Amino acid sequence: MTNVLRNPYEVLGVERSASADEIKSAYRKLALKYHPDRNPGDAEAEERFKELSEAYATLRDPASRERFDRYGTTRPEASRPDFNTVDWQTVFREADINIDFDGRGGSMPRTGNVMFDVMFGALTGMMRNSGLLPGENRELTLEFPLEEARAGGSRRVRIPGPSVCPECRGGGVLESGQACTTCAGQGVLRSGSHVDVSVPAGVRDGVKLRLKGLGGPGRPPGDVLVNVDLRVPNNVRLAGNDIHVAVPVTPLEGSRGGTVMVLGVPIKLPAGAKDGEQLRVPQAGLNGGDMIVTLSLDVWKGLLRNVKDWMRTTLVTG
Repeated sequence: MTNVLRNPYEVLGVERSASADEIKSAYRKLALKYHPDRNPGDAEAEERFKELSEAYATLRDPASRERFDRYGTTRPEASRPDFNTVDWQTVFREADINIDFDGRGGSMPRTGNVMFDVMFGALTGMMRNSGLLPGENRELTLEFPLEEARAGGSRRVRIPGPSVCPECRGGGVLESGQACTTCAGQGVLRSGSHVDVSVPAGVRDGVKLRLKGLGGPGRPPGDVLVNVDLRVPNNVRLAGNDIHVAVPVTPLEGSRGGTVMVLGVPIKLPAGAKDGEQLRVPQAGLNGGDMIVTLSLDVWKGLLRNVKDWMRTTLVTG
């Protein structure tokens, strides 16, 4: 934006004779229209919102408006006013943007041009909390081990704040009719929340799980999108619903046969197993797929696998 003030009447689309109420009404209508949350990713809309706010701040103040009416935009005196002195909190209240500044987590910064972006971010949150804007979606990543993916499971995740209280779903009141103690009846947790996510059986890497209405506060509240990051070991390859895994065994294990654990599944080795031999285990993959185990006879890797299996079993049972 330039250092010269653009004609605020033109910016707001009102006549010079417009009343204070007409100016306020025009600003409110345009400010909501060009709010970046209603135009996500549109930098031009954000700049338009800032320009509208500065135009309204100029015309709402009688002294500032008189100064502009006297000098117009052709005199040095009409250069951009010092918006650092503007009480932006009052500006937005006068525009009938219903925001509870005191009860929703802090006050509006009172600076202007230099801190406009900070102010704008605070305004966005307050408008959402007041139900004037939809809540933000929260997105997070959940790492989930492949060995648990066949049966699925549950994991507790942290949703960054501010977020809708999962106990009362943002209403501030429990089903019993009592005030929610988790959020003290506010419906919002400023520091975020913790919820249990049910991971479906056979989940695939990159799947998004949606927790509806547990994201940022607003009307409607935002959702939480949980991106499943399937932890696939280096010796494993997925092909459709089949799991291909390379398993090192010692020559002794190969000759005697026995049972080895592969991704939580007991695999029976035939006596006299050969290097490169493949074993197919039906229904041990994802969603009814198979597990294809390729054996490699290797003394040291086989011993290392045995040590890891022993440690894993010890940690689980210990």
